[in-house]
Amino acid sequence: MEVGERLSISNPQPLRLASTIVAALMVSFSGVSMFPALVIAQDTTYSLKIGRVIATVGKERITNLEYWRRYDEMYRSLKQALGDDFNEEIVGKLRLEKMVLDSLIEEKLYLIIAKERGFKVLDNELRESIQKNPAFQIDGVFDKNYYLLILQRNRLAPEVYEGKLREVLTIEKVRRFILEAGTDAPDVEDQEQTINNYLEDFKNKKKIEVEIHADRISR
Repeated sequence: MEVGERLSISNPQPLRLASTIVAALMVSFSGVSMFPALVIAQDTTYSLKIGRVIATVGKERITNLEYWRRYDEMYRSLKQALGDDFNEEIVGKLRLEKMVLDSLIEEKLYLIIAKERGFKVLDNELRESIQKNPAFQIDGVFDKNYYLLILQRNRLAPEVYEGKLREVLTIEKVRRFILEAGTDAPDVEDQEQTINNYLEDFKNKKKIEVEIHADRISR
């Protein structure tokens, strides 16, 4: 991508595999696998050091640290999903770098839509999501002390984890809203296309500019 390139949020992946993986990643955010995805070290991603800004979505910023955190999450999820079939050639064919950036841009658009339409995650909804997560249960029952212990072992403050989870749940609300308004098609690929179309239309109507500074992306 060129510096300052404006990105179109249309689905660039013709492969069904890519659509399936993207959908699986979204689902993983709200399930058990979401927890390892967030355990990237609080003193990097969620520290006061925000990192270089590699892209903007309207007034929302995407940092270099966010990019590499998401890249590592998606890389691990892809490797887990494909098992023995995983290889670096597939990573290249799927254009994982672009998928990562697209996902972050979409995330910012979701949150902008949520603010405009007043979508919020209530405290009881957040609490219920945490308590239903098997990662925080002992013998099928949520244990608060165990929950705090797991977070502590992974160097995550409760407010950091819960803040990110609240964003994830907010995004899920926006996705449900888009799908309910657009289609009842059960096919995952069709659903993702419906969401992509909505995001593109929203971006254009609200004149939200997406600018990418690819030269700032580095480990």
